[in-house]
Amino acid sequence: NPLTGKQSIVALCRKLLNVLFAICTKKQAFDAERMKQDVLSQVQRAA
Repeated sequence: NPLTGKQSIVALCRKLLNVLFAICTKKQAFDAERMKQDVLSQVQRAA
């Protein structure tokens, strides 16, 4: 059941807020490569 319209935008914004919150609270530099690995591992688990 894929999300449509505003639902998908809200889901993406929530994920972005989670990333920004984690970066701020853990005081770590953003690592794009690590983010890609995390996203790929989540996609593989969902499949």
